[in-house]
Amino acid sequence: SRQSPTDKPHCVWVDVNNRVVKPIIEQNSKSNNIAPTEIIHTQNFTKTDLLSYLVMPKLKDGQKAPLMVRIHGGPAEVRDTLRFDPEAQWLAQQNVATLSINYRGSAGFGYSFQQQAFGQFRDSLKDDIERVIDDVVAKYAIEPSSIVLYGASFGGFAALNELIEPNFNYKGVVLFNSVTQLEKIAESISEPNTLSEFTNIFGDFTNNEWLIKNNLLNQLNQLKVEPLIVYSRFDDKVSNQQSLALIELLKKLNKPYQALELLESKHSQISTADALAYYEKLADYLRVTLGTKTEAQPETL
Repeated sequence: SRQSPTDKPHCVWVDVNNRVVKPIIEQNSKSNNIAPTEIIHTQNFTKTDLLSYLVMPKLKDGQKAPLMVRIHGGPAEVRDTLRFDPEAQWLAQQNVATLSINYRGSAGFGYSFQQQAFGQFRDSLKDDIERVIDDVVAKYAIEPSSIVLYGASFGGFAALNELIEPNFNYKGVVLFNSVTQLEKIAESISEPNTLSEFTNIFGDFTNNEWLIKNNLLNQLNQLKVEPLIVYSRFDDKVSNQQSLALIELLKKLNKPYQALELLESKHSQISTADALAYYEKLADYLRVTLGTKTEAQPETL
């Protein structure tokens, strides 16, 4: 397959025995309807260059778009790349912009870039995310009062962290198979080298001060948005107990939330049935949260 930020994916099926190549996804004449992807370079307070990608919808004169800020998981093995992004294109069809941030600690930018975040992710995340959002709002037609966060896996931890004493009036947050308590990840690791790597990246999880700081469930009393919590029943990396504990806490705090359990999917592999259920739920959530007219089934997926 071939991917490009300016064209739909071009995939072919190769029958080696019969020496036949057949296209699976045909390019069509509507490719000019693809929303453009902007490359964003932002400097944080350490003068480090942060690379992000912004998919902007086509707007009418004077119109501003709501924004979904996506924070990837990992963090040290993952980065966002310049590619065709079906979900971002779907959002653009509904006049929603999508911003994908490679914060410090992301893979692919050198070890020194990662080391700047090691042991202090909560602080570095807030600075990086907020500086990129500031940059994008200042330069593009973005409505600053209509911003939703999205985080998957560790990205969910980053999104929740951003909602603790936020500098923006966020409208909502989507948490997908999210981490809420970092120590639970450490407790699930049995291999000594992997545990040592965890400590190098995130800090000493046996330290009481670290435990208090990195358990976000104890710090969401001031949560002001209604989260959409999506979790997989058979998650093979982040136990769904982390999402269920978050739901129980929100119930105790009498805070509103929405939840969706994926019945067939694992951590990063989503089935077709679960994907359809998720996007229908997401469409409803964005309609209420941002006032969009989002279609339940993305045309570009």
